[in-house]
Amino acid sequence: MNLAGDNLIVDLDLHEGNVPPGTRLRIGEVVLEVTDVPHTGCSKFERRYGKAALDLTNTPEGSAMHLRGVLARVIQGGRCGLATRSAKKRPRLRPSDSSFAHLDRVMHRAWHSGRRP
Repeated sequence: MNLAGDNLIVDLDLHEGNVPPGTRLRIGEVVLEVTDVPHTGCSKFERRYGKAALDLTNTPEGSAMHLRGVLARVIQGGRCGLATRSAKKRPRLRPSDSSFAHLDRVMHRAWHSGRRP
């Protein structure tokens, strides 16, 4: 069984469009890969921040913005600390990701970012 690990606080837009599952984050020597496991609000979150915050984080829009953060797996362990440099590497399109919905999202992002196919 995998257990929850440590929290990292980063200055990064965690929206699903910017950090989709498969994105790799290098923080110092550490490489993490964002998973598709949702990080939803729970009763502990509700007690701390209130029902309105819980309801917002669990909406489709709140889920897409990853208001609760993202879950990631460690690809390469190492050292990181306060003010450590970080970098993001987007996942490549894999044959298993070639559903119409996924291709539509990829093409939409490419079109709106100016990187037209």
